Amino acid sequence: TLDADGSFVYLPDPDFAGEDLFIYMATDGSDKSEPATVTVTVILPNRAPVANDDSFQLEEDQVLEVSALGVLENDSDTEGQPLTVVLVSDVSHGSLILNEDGSFTYAPDLDYNGLDSFTYQVSDGDLSSNSATVSIEVASVNDIPLAFDDMVQGEEGVIIEIDVLVNDEVLGDGSISVALETIPDNGTVEVIGNIIHFTPTAGFVGEDSFIYATTDVDAEASSAMVSISITAAPSLSDDGIVE
Repeated sequence: TLDADGSFVYLPDPDFAGEDLFIYMATDGSDKSEPATVTVTVILPNRAPVANDDSFQLEEDQVLEVSALGVLENDSDTEGQPLTVVLVSDVSHGSLILNEDGSFTYAPDLDYNGLDSFTYQVSDGDLSSNSATVSIEVASVNDIPLAFDDMVQGEEGVIIEIDVLVNDEVLGDGSISVALETIPDNGTVEVIGNIIHFTPTAGFVGEDSFIYATTDVDAEASSAMVSISITAAPSLSDDGIVE
């Protein structure tokens, strides 16, 4: 709206940014001037960028490496300003390195499978976006149990309780069961709650062994040997001193 006194009101269209113009002439009531142009430059105010949720997948015990633009790929800024990423909340089941350019590296905890997530915001240098969630699905893989050999020592006539799973680092999928594959030559063995009880034969002193197997819920098994060294029990001399 242009008034006779030269004042005017200009209202740009919604979301318009750029140059606009209008042309006017001045008059003294008798004569008119040459046309003149008024140029109006419309600058939009800075608006906060918009972050959108993301999802990624990987397999158990693997590392997810996402290059730039990474999480920024589906984020936007009306003014087209460069965006940087800021971590809001970290993952719960692993380790995360999130870079400003949107790239990140995620390593799940050992043997973890399931869902994990982190949240982030993007910044245009002045304003920050909403928080977006990155969902990470860690797919389960088949773990084969690995049993490792054991060496134990005991005393003549004394029962030995052997926790063979202590040094079996990879325990497969689900619960693990322990079973005997061979029996010792100089004693008896019994498995009670995955603990193996070895009872040496009366009077036996020396070396013996047996083989056990660990089995997971997928019926996958691994075998290992338990080596046993039995020493003589201390004896009393005639004067009652332990020899």
